[in-house]
Amino acid sequence: MNIEDPDYWSNRKKEIEGLLEESRAKRSKEPLLKRVLDELYNMLFYTRKTIFYIKELKKWFEIEPETLGLADDFILYSSYLYSKNLDLQCAQLLEKNKDSINVNFLLNIVENEFRLFFPKENKKNILKIVKSDKQKYELLYKKISKIKLRRDKEIAHIDKSKIKNDLNFFANIKLSEYDSLIKELEAIMIRYYKFGRFTIPNSFEKRQSLSSNVFEIGLDKFRIVLSIGLDNVPEEIIGEKFKLSKIMNHEKLKRKRI
Repeated sequence: MNIEDPDYWSNRKKEIEGLLEESRAKRSKEPLLKRVLDELYNMLFYTRKTIFYIKELKKWFEIEPETLGLADDFILYSSYLYSKNLDLQCAQLLEKNKDSINVNFLLNIVENEFRLFFPKENKKNILKIVKSDKQKYELLYKKISKIKLRRDKEIAHIDKSKIKNDLNFFANIKLSEYDSLIKELEAIMIRYYKFGRFTIPNSFEKRQSLSSNVFEIGLDKFRIVLSIGLDNVPEEIIGEKFKLSKIMNHEKLKRKRI
């Protein structure tokens, strides 16, 4: 069907809605533990994706700082939003809210209803592993105290301490800390996928292969477009720190234009 056909998009919408409804019906018949694991693993994937995006933008800053003067506000604000989103995602995964799907909820299900999901597994073995994972969870929960504090005081609402110059909750958190946190959570989830004999979703690296290429290509195209646009941009727009000649002559931007 031609995409210019006026009925194309309405038919396409109905087709997608039908597929989504079919997927929801299929999921509703799966064991509760499998649905919880899938939801958490999906959250985990997007959290790692956010980390990847922050790293790529940081790499851009380090390798091609000259281009920052062309769209600095947009690029820096994008990084800022990714960072805030990362705090929210990590807090969602590890919070103890009883009404939310989180890692604590997952471990409580396994501990209280393990016979429903692991009938062939040894009871003592399962309970021993759950107890160990709960201890790991508590350690991880303590590790994210800085993240939760920043989420509560800076993102969820503006804390009064901000106008009192109490900036302790702005403590710097390294990306390596987020990386370590996510890897430990993934190990816990995969363990219960295996116990339940459920299909384990593709690893982050496999799922990321396509999306990362898209993001990298997107940044590459963006840089090229910026350099092309400079041909007709008055130097004063670039600003004192980023002279037009310096940017245009930067060897990183001397690439084939498309």
